[in-house]
Amino acid sequence: MEDGGAQTHILTLAKSLLLRGYSVTVASSGGRLTEQLCALKIPHVTLPPCRLSHLPQTRRILGILCRRKPFDCIHAHARFPAFAADRIAGRYNIPMIVTAHAHFRVDPIRRFLSRWGTRTIAVSEDLRQYLCEEYGVGTERITVIPNGIECPTQAILPRSDKPRLVFCSRLDRDCSDVAFLLCRTAMRLRAAFPTLEILFIGGGSELEKLKHEIDSVHKQCQTPFLFCTGSVAQPITHMRPSDVFVGVSRAALEAMSVGVPVILAGNEGFLGILHEDKLALAASTNFCCRGLKKADENKLFQSCVTLLSYPIEERMSLGKCLSEYVQAHHSIDAITKKTAAVYQESISLRPNQKSNKLVLCGYYGYGNLGDDTLLQASLARAERQYPSHVITVLTARSPKTSSRYAQFVRRTSPYSILRALRKADLLVFGGGTLLQDATSLRSLLYYAAILHYAHAKGARCELWANGLSRPHSSLAEQVMRSTLSRCEHIGLRDSYSIKLAKSLGIHQKKIVREDDLALGLLPAEQGRIDFLIQRYQLPKRFYIVAPKGKADKALISHLKKYLDAARADGIAILFVGLFPKEDFPICQKLLQEGDQIAQNLSAHDLIGLMKQSSGVYGMRLHALIFAHNAGVPFIGFGKDEKLVSFCAEQHAPCICR
Repeated sequence: MEDGGAQTHILTLAKSLLLRGYSVTVASSGGRLTEQLCALKIPHVTLPPCRLSHLPQTRRILGILCRRKPFDCIHAHARFPAFAADRIAGRYNIPMIVTAHAHFRVDPIRRFLSRWGTRTIAVSEDLRQYLCEEYGVGTERITVIPNGIECPTQAILPRSDKPRLVFCSRLDRDCSDVAFLLCRTAMRLRAAFPTLEILFIGGGSELEKLKHEIDSVHKQCQTPFLFCTGSVAQPITHMRPSDVFVGVSRAALEAMSVGVPVILAGNEGFLGILHEDKLALAASTNFCCRGLKKADENKLFQSCVTLLSYPIEERMSLGKCLSEYVQAHHSIDAITKKTAAVYQESISLRPNQKSNKLVLCGYYGYGNLGDDTLLQASLARAERQYPSHVITVLTARSPKTSSRYAQFVRRTSPYSILRALRKADLLVFGGGTLLQDATSLRSLLYYAAILHYAHAKGARCELWANGLSRPHSSLAEQVMRSTLSRCEHIGLRDSYSIKLAKSLGIHQKKIVREDDLALGLLPAEQGRIDFLIQRYQLPKRFYIVAPKGKADKALISHLKKYLDAARADGIAILFVGLFPKEDFPICQKLLQEGDQIAQNLSAHDLIGLMKQSSGVYGMRLHALIFAHNAGVPFIGFGKDEKLVSFCAEQHAPCICR
């Protein structure tokens, strides 16, 4: 809890939660900001330094703390605290929320040590995407909540005739480059503005080195004009009377809140003078300029000269615009409300004294976006329809997008499966086309055996929005008939499946027409979609194409003709692989110059992008379902009965030759 944006955010958030009536305790390895916690009467528990050698002691202290006080949730703000608290949270059945404030270093060991809790908060869109790509955290599990600022209520003050430039940041190696750039351009700035003063705020490992640089500059001039305060308790009071702020992240937001025009420049990149049209881009990286080109002396000098040359009225107008933006999007009251909503959602997932057991079965855990979306939808329906049931999911691997409190059993472990089914009161096949032998007879026998065993042990068996596929042998037909006859509820998603079930002699009263579980999903929020459009540099007109890796050559040939026609018409192509393991190679084969391939998207992301697109070409059913949700035209390419049936019901063309 020394100086820093994340630490200041923790302090501000704790104070705001306290004012909202929450009981808050902060546990850290100490630091200067703990004095302010004590002044606010917020309890602080001192932990050892964040090192693996101190992990047992840290966990022991956290365990004692959680035994003595019944906490409703734990909020970890860095990798080591999350790793240390994860076991304690599991032991005492406490939801854990983890906030990612910046990029974490990535290597196999650090991936192993990373824990992302019941829910994850990212402070910007680029960090959400980073967690998806580098750590495999599902976007549905991540909520973007930016840093909160205590917005001052005083009016914006007019600036004096004597110009003043302020830089504020931790002065450590990872965030002090721009301070030294300012020192190197100081004499040129002083020549352009003879009365200019430059103020450096912050402390850290590079503070003494910066002071040495300042002394070197002062040897070249008669009047000192560079000043360094070191760490200060309220840096915002030093920013208020300034004309220009240089820096990034939370310090930039604090300067904006008091109406100071900002030049965004930091170790990770350079954006320059922050005008209204750059706010969305700046916010997507938490005002840190990640992914942009680095600052240099000339860029920084030109931006400072330009902004300092503005008339006072123009600078005040720009400052007022920035201040209004911070109040609208970064007010600590609004940020606390959003954070508390994540707390409440996580708490609501915590199982109470549940005695009934529900086993959820499907083609889950193989990385297929369609099936993983069905899992999310099935979990949501199970928690809504059967709130008194503990949920066990049969899956290839535990998906990172699901509830922390669902139990996961490997679908390849017979002992674990039989053990779960023996205790089950309810077995659900959640979405998909599970009862079919088109893939293989072995697949049909696998699901049939699970359902037969559960039924024999007294469990109620249900199908939720399943599809059926025509059996290819008399044995498969007999197995399907026997399996369906043991279900009390048969929810089927299309007219073809209903017709097939009736032809197998299944009682009509058991059969219910249900929409696919993915139908009706909403797009991601507009800010997320704007970020993705910018990330993939998509023009106004583009198609989204979802090919299938195992499609036959004739269908691929037809798809190529449609793609060539679209490119000739000036339409860009964005490829997506719903099942990356199979689909990514064919995406690369179809890729041409100017095309893009999108990865690590959620269903909501994809629907949002489709909504902005001109249309969708899809070889997988759920690509077409997502297009239907987005309300855009689509064309199906494939011979699968489920895909042909969906296109027919939606009156959409389907190329199946």
